[in-house]
Amino acid sequence: MAMRHFGRGDGRDGRPFHVRGFFRAGPVVRYDVTAAPISSVVPSSAVRPSGTRLHAVRRDTILRVTGSEGARDRATRKADALAMLVTPAVDVWVASASPKGAPHLVPVSLAWVDERAVIAVENRSITAHNLSATGTARLAVGATRDVVIMDAVLERAVEVGADDRLGSGYAAQADWDPRLSSGYVFFVLRPVRVQAWREADEIAGRTLMRDGTWLV
Repeated sequence: MAMRHFGRGDGRDGRPFHVRGFFRAGPVVRYDVTAAPISSVVPSSAVRPSGTRLHAVRRDTILRVTGSEGARDRATRKADALAMLVTPAVDVWVASASPKGAPHLVPVSLAWVDERAVIAVENRSITAHNLSATGTARLAVGATRDVVIMDAVLERAVEVGADDRLGSGYAAQADWDPRLSSGYVFFVLRPVRVQAWREADEIAGRTLMRDGTWLV
């Protein structure tokens, strides 16, 4: 998956615009492009002088998403984390490293199958080489203010056409089917530590799994 930015216009008409978008390399393309005045994205009543943070906007967003500004207990966090992991077409940041310690970070599609994180990457990719060599990865799902972090170990690597059940499970959640392309491999990653938090008040108790065992 590759990240690109798209936009309509360049602001020369005097209308500031908010824009985001991405596409996936390969046969399947996903994109989301919006162009709108800033006032339609951030309420004018919440705008503060330059250099200050839009606390009103952030609190309002948290209230809409969670219904509360308070810190969640671990049971709620686990339920929210699992809901995020099984979200259709969810993407995950995968951090890996070479045997010499060279870091690599890439976003890919995620499937959560039998409590395992499953990704599909090209067998010649840096991520594939790193995972095969070191057997470890760190995954991140969600926004910075609602994140699930997972440390995982490689359980197995499977050619995408070699395991029908795994392939069907992946395709059912992801927004594409790598079995329709050549040169892709499934990497099945077993979580050993899972953390989840939104704000500073959730730093305490953020660890939900340790040594492969759920704490709640």
